Amino acid sequence: MPTFVRQLETVMMAPMMICGSAACGGDAMRSEKAVKSTAGGSAAERGLDFQARASAIVMAHLLAERPIGWLEGILDETPFELDAETGGPGDDIRFVTKGGKRVELQVKRGLQSGKDLWEALLALSVGISVGKIDAGVLAVCPDSSGTIRAKLAEDIVRLGTGRSDGLREIGRAWAEKLSGAALDASLVCRHLRIVVVSAVDGNREAEATAIERLSSVVHDPMSAWPVLVDTGRRLIRMRGRVTPEDICRYLSLAHVGLKTSDIDTRAQLLAATREWLHSTHASMTLIGINGAVPFNAC
Repeated sequence: MPTFVRQLETVMMAPMMICGSAACGGDAMRSEKAVKSTAGGSAAERGLDFQARASAIVMAHLLAERPIGWLEGILDETPFELDAETGGPGDDIRFVTKGGKRVELQVKRGLQSGKDLWEALLALSVGISVGKIDAGVLAVCPDSSGTIRAKLAEDIVRLGTGRSDGLREIGRAWAEKLSGAALDASLVCRHLRIVVVSAVDGNREAEATAIERLSSVVHDPMSAWPVLVDTGRRLIRMRGRVTPEDICRYLSLAHVGLKTSDIDTRAQLLAATREWLHSTHASMTLIGINGAVPFNAC
Protein backbone atom coordinates (compact mmCIF):
# COMPACT_ATOMS: atom_id res chain seq x y z
CA MET A 1 0.00 0.00 0.00
CA PRO A 2 1.54 3.39 -0.96
CA THR A 3 2.38 5.82 1.82
CA PHE A 4 1.57 9.53 1.90
CA VAL A 5 2.90 11.78 4.62
CA ARG A 6 2.37 15.51 4.56
CA GLN A 7 3.33 17.73 7.46
CA LEU A 8 0.70 20.10 8.81
CA GLU A 9 1.24 23.83 8.50
CA THR A 10 3.71 25.32 10.98
CA VAL A 11 2.04 26.61 14.09
CA MET A 12 3.08 30.19 14.66
CA MET A 13 3.11 31.35 18.26
CA ALA A 14 3.25 35.03 19.27
CA PRO A 15 6.29 35.79 21.48
CA MET A 16 5.66 36.29 25.17
CA MET A 17 7.13 39.54 26.55
CA ILE A 18 8.98 39.08 29.79
CA CYS A 19 9.23 42.05 32.11
CA GLY A 20 10.32 42.22 35.72
CA SER A 21 8.73 45.54 36.64
CA ALA A 22 5.12 45.99 37.77
CA ALA A 23 4.67 48.69 35.11
CA CYS A 24 5.09 46.09 32.39
CA GLY A 25 2.35 43.83 33.79
CA GLY A 26 -0.27 45.12 31.35
CA ASP A 27 1.99 44.50 28.33
CA ALA A 28 2.83 41.00 29.56
CA MET A 29 -0.87 40.22 30.03
CA ARG A 30 -1.67 41.46 26.51
CA SER A 31 1.17 39.33 25.16
CA GLU A 32 -0.16 36.26 26.96
CA LYS A 33 -3.62 36.85 25.46
CA ALA A 34 -2.03 37.15 22.01
CA VAL A 35 -0.35 33.77 22.48
CA LYS A 36 -3.63 32.15 23.55
CA SER A 37 -5.45 33.74 20.60
CA THR A 38 -2.84 32.43 18.16
CA ALA A 39 -2.97 28.96 19.70
CA GLY A 40 -6.75 28.96 19.39
CA GLY A 41 -6.48 30.04 15.77
CA SER A 42 -3.98 27.27 15.07
CA ALA A 43 -6.31 24.70 16.66
CA ALA A 44 -9.12 25.94 14.41
CA GLU A 45 -6.86 25.66 11.37
CA ARG A 46 -5.94 22.09 12.30
CA GLY A 47 -9.64 21.30 12.60
CA LEU A 48 -10.33 22.75 9.14
CA ASP A 49 -7.37 20.82 7.71
CA PHE A 50 -8.79 17.61 9.16
CA GLN A 51 -12.19 18.41 7.64
CA ALA A 52 -10.59 19.10 4.25
CA ARG A 53 -8.76 15.77 4.38
CA ALA A 54 -11.95 13.94 5.33
CA SER A 55 -13.61 15.59 2.31
CA ALA A 56 -10.68 14.50 0.13
CA ILE A 57 -11.17 10.90 1.29
CA VAL A 58 -14.81 11.10 0.19
CA MET A 59 -13.72 12.59 -3.16
CA ALA A 60 -11.17 9.82 -3.74
CA HIS A 61 -13.89 7.20 -3.32
CA LEU A 62 -16.27 9.31 -5.42
CA LEU A 63 -13.73 9.32 -8.25
CA ALA A 64 -13.00 5.60 -7.93
CA GLU A 65 -16.70 4.77 -7.41
CA ARG A 66 -15.93 2.67 -4.36
CA PRO A 67 -17.73 2.52 -0.99
CA ILE A 68 -15.87 4.34 1.77
CA GLY A 69 -16.49 1.69 4.42
CA TRP A 70 -17.86 3.99 7.11
CA LEU A 71 -21.43 2.68 6.90
CA GLU A 72 -20.90 -1.00 6.26
CA GLY A 73 -24.06 -2.94 7.01
CA ILE A 74 -26.21 0.21 6.81
CA LEU A 75 -26.07 1.26 3.16
CA ASP A 76 -23.78 1.38 0.14
CA GLU A 77 -22.09 4.72 0.69
CA THR A 78 -20.34 4.99 -2.69
CA PRO A 79 -20.44 8.79 -3.08
CA PHE A 80 -21.73 10.59 -6.17
CA GLU A 81 -21.50 14.26 -5.14
CA LEU A 82 -20.27 16.14 -2.09
CA ASP A 83 -21.25 19.37 -0.31
CA ALA A 84 -19.37 21.23 2.42
CA GLU A 85 -20.67 23.43 5.25
CA THR A 86 -24.30 22.55 4.59
CA GLY A 87 -25.92 23.87 7.76
CA GLY A 88 -27.74 20.54 7.99
CA PRO A 89 -27.60 17.84 10.68
CA GLY A 90 -24.02 17.02 9.77
CA ASP A 91 -23.11 20.58 8.82
CA ASP A 92 -19.48 19.84 7.89
CA ILE A 93 -19.86 17.35 5.00
CA ARG A 94 -22.81 15.94 3.10
CA PHE A 95 -22.61 13.48 0.27
CA VAL A 96 -25.23 11.81 -1.87
CA THR A 97 -24.59 8.18 -2.78
CA LYS A 98 -24.97 6.58 -6.19
CA GLY A 99 -28.23 5.15 -4.90
CA GLY A 100 -29.53 8.59 -3.91
CA LYS A 101 -29.07 8.18 -0.14
CA ARG A 102 -28.18 11.27 1.89
CA VAL A 103 -25.27 10.99 4.32
CA GLU A 104 -24.04 13.80 6.57
CA LEU A 105 -20.90 14.05 8.67
CA GLN A 106 -19.83 15.97 11.71
CA VAL A 107 -16.02 16.11 11.63
CA LYS A 108 -14.31 16.62 14.99
CA ARG A 109 -10.61 16.68 15.77
CA GLY A 110 -9.45 15.94 19.32
CA LEU A 111 -13.02 15.34 20.50
CA GLN A 112 -13.56 14.61 24.19
CA SER A 113 -16.68 13.61 26.10
CA GLY A 114 -18.88 16.59 26.84
CA LYS A 115 -21.11 19.20 25.25
CA ASP A 116 -19.50 19.13 21.77
CA LEU A 117 -19.91 15.35 21.58
CA TRP A 118 -23.56 15.28 22.59
CA GLU A 119 -24.54 18.24 20.43
CA ALA A 120 -22.94 16.66 17.34
CA LEU A 121 -24.57 13.28 17.91
CA LEU A 122 -27.99 14.75 18.74
CA ALA A 123 -27.96 16.92 15.59
CA LEU A 124 -27.30 13.84 13.47
CA SER A 125 -29.88 11.83 15.40
CA VAL A 126 -32.63 14.39 14.86
CA GLY A 127 -31.81 14.47 11.16
CA ILE A 128 -32.12 10.69 10.99
CA SER A 129 -35.32 10.63 13.05
CA VAL A 130 -37.18 13.17 10.89
CA GLY A 131 -35.96 11.62 7.66
CA LYS A 132 -33.77 14.54 6.59
CA ILE A 133 -30.78 12.22 6.16
CA ASP A 134 -30.48 8.47 5.63
CA ALA A 135 -27.36 8.07 7.76
CA GLY A 136 -25.14 10.16 10.01
CA VAL A 137 -21.42 9.85 10.75
CA LEU A 138 -19.39 11.41 13.53
CA ALA A 139 -15.86 11.38 12.14
CA VAL A 140 -13.13 11.72 14.78
CA CYS A 141 -9.36 11.63 14.58
CA PRO A 142 -7.09 9.06 16.30
CA ASP A 143 -6.20 11.45 19.14
CA SER A 144 -9.83 11.87 20.17
CA SER A 145 -11.03 10.24 23.39
CA GLY A 146 -10.57 6.48 23.38
CA THR A 147 -13.85 6.14 25.23
CA ILE A 148 -15.61 7.77 22.28
CA ARG A 149 -13.61 5.94 19.60
CA ALA A 150 -14.16 2.48 21.06
CA LYS A 151 -16.75 2.21 23.81
CA LEU A 152 -19.36 4.70 22.59
CA ALA A 153 -18.91 3.62 18.96
CA GLU A 154 -19.59 0.00 19.95
CA ASP A 155 -22.54 0.89 22.19
CA ILE A 156 -24.20 2.84 19.36
CA VAL A 157 -24.03 -0.27 17.19
CA ARG A 158 -25.52 -2.30 20.07
CA LEU A 159 -28.36 0.18 20.58
CA GLY A 160 -29.06 -0.01 16.86
CA THR A 161 -29.81 -3.72 17.21
CA GLY A 162 -32.44 -2.98 19.85
CA ARG A 163 -30.25 -4.00 22.78
CA SER A 164 -29.81 -1.66 25.75
CA ASP A 165 -28.25 -4.15 28.16
CA GLY A 166 -24.51 -4.42 28.66
CA LEU A 167 -23.86 -0.77 27.80
CA ARG A 168 -20.84 1.03 29.22
CA GLU A 169 -21.26 4.25 31.22
CA ILE A 170 -20.92 6.47 28.17
CA GLY A 171 -23.35 4.26 26.24
CA ARG A 172 -25.93 4.57 29.01
CA ALA A 173 -25.41 8.35 29.04
CA TRP A 174 -26.08 8.43 25.29
CA ALA A 175 -29.22 6.32 25.65
CA GLU A 176 -30.45 8.77 28.29
CA LYS A 177 -29.75 11.71 25.95
CA LEU A 178 -31.84 10.06 23.24
CA SER A 179 -34.65 9.31 25.67
CA GLY A 180 -34.61 12.89 26.95
CA ALA A 181 -34.94 14.13 23.36
CA ALA A 182 -37.84 11.72 22.72
CA LEU A 183 -35.83 9.91 20.02
CA ASP A 184 -36.09 6.19 19.23
CA ALA A 185 -32.66 4.83 20.17
CA SER A 186 -32.94 1.74 17.98
CA LEU A 187 -34.06 3.67 14.90
CA VAL A 188 -31.46 6.39 15.30
CA CYS A 189 -28.50 4.19 16.14
CA ARG A 190 -29.27 1.81 13.28
CA HIS A 191 -28.26 4.66 10.95
CA LEU A 192 -25.58 6.35 13.07
CA ARG A 193 -21.86 5.60 13.32
CA ILE A 194 -18.73 6.96 14.95
CA VAL A 195 -15.70 6.37 12.72
CA VAL A 196 -12.02 7.08 13.22
CA VAL A 197 -10.48 8.88 10.25
CA SER A 198 -6.69 8.59 10.34
CA ALA A 199 -5.82 11.77 8.46
CA VAL A 200 -3.67 13.75 10.88
CA ASP A 201 0.04 14.27 11.30
CA GLY A 202 1.62 11.00 12.43
CA ASN A 203 -1.31 8.83 11.42
CA ARG A 204 -2.20 8.89 7.72
CA GLU A 205 -3.64 5.39 7.30
CA ALA A 206 -6.98 6.61 5.92
CA GLU A 207 -5.15 8.86 3.46
CA ALA A 208 -3.02 5.92 2.30
CA THR A 209 -6.18 3.92 1.64
CA ALA A 210 -7.68 6.84 -0.30
CA ILE A 211 -4.52 7.16 -2.40
CA GLU A 212 -4.69 3.45 -3.14
CA ARG A 213 -8.26 3.97 -4.40
CA LEU A 214 -7.03 6.81 -6.61
CA SER A 215 -4.37 4.57 -8.14
CA SER A 216 -7.10 2.64 -9.95
CA VAL A 217 -8.24 5.71 -11.89
CA VAL A 218 -5.33 8.20 -12.11
CA HIS A 219 -1.77 7.82 -13.38
CA ASP A 220 -0.16 9.63 -10.46
CA PRO A 221 -2.21 9.22 -7.24
CA MET A 222 0.44 10.94 -5.13
CA SER A 223 0.02 14.10 -7.19
CA ALA A 224 -3.76 13.74 -7.24
CA TRP A 225 -4.10 13.60 -3.45
CA PRO A 226 -2.99 17.20 -2.64
CA VAL A 227 -5.32 18.43 -5.41
CA LEU A 228 -8.23 16.79 -3.58
CA VAL A 229 -7.14 18.23 -0.22
CA ASP A 230 -6.91 21.71 -1.72
CA THR A 231 -10.35 21.19 -3.27
CA GLY A 232 -11.65 20.24 0.18
CA ARG A 233 -10.32 23.51 1.61
CA ARG A 234 -11.90 25.47 -1.24
CA LEU A 235 -15.24 23.80 -0.64
CA ILE A 236 -15.15 24.80 3.03
CA ARG A 237 -14.44 28.43 2.16
CA MET A 238 -17.09 28.57 -0.57
CA ARG A 239 -19.64 26.27 1.07
CA GLY A 240 -19.54 24.52 -2.28
CA ARG A 241 -20.40 21.31 -4.08
CA VAL A 242 -18.23 18.96 -6.13
CA THR A 243 -19.16 16.30 -8.72
CA PRO A 244 -17.06 13.81 -10.74
CA GLU A 245 -16.94 16.37 -13.57
CA ASP A 246 -15.56 19.03 -11.21
CA ILE A 247 -12.87 16.73 -9.83
CA CYS A 248 -11.81 15.73 -13.35
CA ARG A 249 -11.43 19.41 -14.23
CA TYR A 250 -9.36 20.19 -11.13
CA LEU A 251 -7.07 17.24 -11.80
CA SER A 252 -6.69 18.25 -15.44
CA LEU A 253 -5.72 21.78 -14.43
CA ALA A 254 -3.07 20.26 -12.14
CA HIS A 255 -1.84 18.08 -15.05
CA VAL A 256 -2.89 14.85 -13.37
CA GLY A 257 -4.17 12.45 -16.01
CA LEU A 258 -6.84 9.79 -15.60
CA LYS A 259 -6.36 6.25 -16.87
CA THR A 260 -8.42 5.69 -20.01
CA SER A 261 -7.11 2.37 -21.31
CA ASP A 262 -9.85 0.62 -19.31
CA ILE A 263 -13.06 2.53 -18.60
CA ASP A 264 -14.47 1.50 -15.22
CA THR A 265 -15.80 4.78 -13.81
CA ARG A 266 -17.73 7.84 -14.90
CA ALA A 267 -14.66 10.01 -14.41
CA GLN A 268 -12.63 7.81 -16.76
CA LEU A 269 -15.42 7.93 -19.34
CA LEU A 270 -15.41 11.73 -19.14
CA ALA A 271 -11.63 11.82 -19.59
CA ALA A 272 -11.73 9.38 -22.51
CA THR A 273 -14.47 11.39 -24.22
CA ARG A 274 -12.49 14.58 -23.78
CA GLU A 275 -9.39 12.94 -25.27
CA TRP A 276 -11.37 11.66 -28.26
CA LEU A 277 -12.91 15.08 -28.92
CA HIS A 278 -9.51 16.69 -28.74
CA SER A 279 -7.86 14.20 -31.11
CA THR A 280 -10.80 14.39 -33.52
CA HIS A 281 -11.25 18.15 -33.63
CA ALA A 282 -7.82 19.49 -32.74
CA SER A 283 -6.78 19.96 -36.37
CA MET A 284 -8.14 20.59 -39.87
CA THR A 285 -7.14 19.93 -43.45
CA LEU A 286 -6.42 22.84 -45.84
CA ILE A 287 -6.24 22.65 -49.62
CA GLY A 288 -2.65 22.84 -50.81
CA ILE A 289 -1.13 21.85 -47.50
CA ASN A 290 0.04 18.31 -46.87
CA GLY A 291 -1.14 16.87 -43.58
CA ALA A 292 -3.42 18.18 -40.85
CA VAL A 293 -2.98 21.69 -39.45
CA PRO A 294 -3.51 22.13 -35.69
CA PHE A 295 -6.14 24.74 -34.85
CA ASN A 296 -3.76 26.45 -32.44
CA ALA A 297 -1.37 27.02 -35.36
CA CYS A 298 -3.96 28.90 -37.41
